Amino acid sequence: MRRRSTTPYSILMHEERFKIAVSAEQSVSAVRTVPAGAGWLFAYAPGAGSNIDDPFGVYACQALAALGFTTVRFQFPYMEAGRRGPDPARTLEAVWHEVIATLQDEARRIAVGGRSMGGRIASQVVAQGVGVDALCLFSYPLHPRGLRPSAGMPTCPRSPPRLCSARGPGTGSPRPRSFERRQRWFPGPTSGYSTAPTTGSAS
Repeated sequence: MRRRSTTPYSILMHEERFKIAVSAEQSVSAVRTVPAGAGWLFAYAPGAGSNIDDPFGVYACQALAALGFTTVRFQFPYMEAGRRGPDPARTLEAVWHEVIATLQDEARRIAVGGRSMGGRIASQVVAQGVGVDALCLFSYPLHPRGLRPSAGMPTCPRSPPRLCSARGPGTGSPRPRSFERRQRWFPGPTSGYSTAPTTGSAS
């Protein structure tokens, strides 16, 4: 099903809702936004408690599509089933593996990431050696709440992807320089952004 987008980036842009099989018995909902002539594909997962229609995910994916990125945002099985509590980490990681495998042939380059938990799980999968070209993290927690920093991200593989991190005010996520101090996790090219306070869909 295709429908017209609703953000300021919606001019001449359509979205397509579809399903991604993550096991023999289960699939998750996803939304694809495809601009003309895209060379990159960005797969986005929302934070805990959010689904494919969370305002930030919609805004970010459509803004990137307006810049020429194909974007696919998806939700995890617990949200698909209408549950509030996230799936176990191994289930979340398995879903990311299947999503990447499904989308990898759709573009010359693929970036993965997401907001908060969605980005953290993506980073764990990338650290396991999954071949992607970039990792994009929004409001990224360096470690799960309540755990010490050393319990955070595992070491990335020998050929790490590019890393882009972004945080907003009052999110509790680390400043870009926090990643620079943790080069053993992401020794590849790193870009960080701290955004000013905003109102509207991007918040």
